[in-house]
Amino acid sequence: MLVIIIAAAVVALDQVTKLLAANLLTVLPANTYALWPGIFHLTYTENRGAAFGMLQNARWFFIITTVIACGIMIWFLRKERGKMHLLMRVTLALILGGALGNFIDRLFLGYVRDMFSAVIINFAIFNVADSAVSVGCVLLFIDLLFLKGKRYMADPPKAKTGNAPPQDGRGRARRMISDFEFEGEYEGSEAALEARADRAGERLDVFCARSFGLTRSQAQRAIACGNAAIEGRTAKASDKLREGDFVSFLPPPVRELEARPQDIPLSIVYEDADIAVIDKPQGMVVHPAAGNPDGTLVNALLFHLEGLSGIGGAARPGIVHRIDKLTSGLLVVAKNDLAHNSLSEQLKAHTVRRTYIAIVEGNFREERYGKFTLIEARLETGRTHQIRVHMASLGHPVAGDVVYGPSKPKLGLEGQALHAARLALRHPRTGQDMAFAAPVPAYFRAALQKAGRPGDEDIEAFLQKLWGE
Repeated sequence: MLVIIIAAAVVALDQVTKLLAANLLTVLPANTYALWPGIFHLTYTENRGAAFGMLQNARWFFIITTVIACGIMIWFLRKERGKMHLLMRVTLALILGGALGNFIDRLFLGYVRDMFSAVIINFAIFNVADSAVSVGCVLLFIDLLFLKGKRYMADPPKAKTGNAPPQDGRGRARRMISDFEFEGEYEGSEAALEARADRAGERLDVFCARSFGLTRSQAQRAIACGNAAIEGRTAKASDKLREGDFVSFLPPPVRELEARPQDIPLSIVYEDADIAVIDKPQGMVVHPAAGNPDGTLVNALLFHLEGLSGIGGAARPGIVHRIDKLTSGLLVVAKNDLAHNSLSEQLKAHTVRRTYIAIVEGNFREERYGKFTLIEARLETGRTHQIRVHMASLGHPVAGDVVYGPSKPKLGLEGQALHAARLALRHPRTGQDMAFAAPVPAYFRAALQKAGRPGDEDIEAFLQKLWGE
């Protein structure tokens, strides 16, 4: 939709300016108005060639080549829909709109109307369409040179085994995002994981082992089964990555682990006989898994709480939902099976309201600090990870997110600046509506100050105002 709007706006502006120039400038001496004498003039001309007068009277050549070029761009936009970042979409929209603007002139008039004359540099007279194409080409050059055409999303691998990702109605592999949030608990039959390569020349097996908390041999076995892809293409363990490549991976199943109590500090926001609400710190894994056998939230829960639901198994007692290791904030824990079933149903029905705050790159909305923006995000699908995916796809990755954003974290962050600040649910036994809040953690405040937020401003008061509290 954004591409259509920008391209249509370019065509409309181009045609309006051409019509005005043809009606107003042609009555003036030499068809010229000195808008800035000696610097910039408005001069109406009819160009039957290309730039600088080349290929004069080659009307049909331009029409045919424009049709072909626009067709290729439209095909590419449709094919890569949902995969391109914002800069690339804007770039192609400008080029497409400019090409269509001049195409209309050549098709109906046989020439292109120009009116902008940079007299000071003795440059060829041009129009809005020419300007849009030129700006688009510059942005394309910047994208290819500095961003290397990186996309924020990639297709999942087409597995060769029974662990193949689900297929859509057209038989194509459907993209899925892990529910386990890179915490080391991976079940290959459930979801494909994705990450962006941060090191050029690194082997695929080494990258998968490092990124997904596996041993190298585990990664190699999964890759050998066809459960890994680079930019949507099935790959081998020895394949070398380029910086910015997207890797899709279906990890192997792991054996069930059993958690043990550990005396780990725990921030309990609320507790009764049925539930507990925990403010999880950044850097803590939710439950034991391959690569993270202890030191998790579950280990702390077993030490501090009496009784936890057993529905999740020995490694996940009480765990109803998860948040990423590098995400801080609130999650609810079930202390018995009744509470677990009720909370699971609420999560499935999307009646549990989880509101996050995040610092994202780029400027939009009100709370801007330098090159960053403080936003509020509400989860609709039940997966924290999707906030990171969606913000990256919009061209505003979460600050510190090295998977979907820049490979080097900014603002002194050791993980993404994403905090589950509010949690609202219905009590599983009483039916009472309950709401909880978690204070903004120190790492988040420090990142805001580095981004440019004044230290004397009360962030808690601002958030209460934002949420109407």
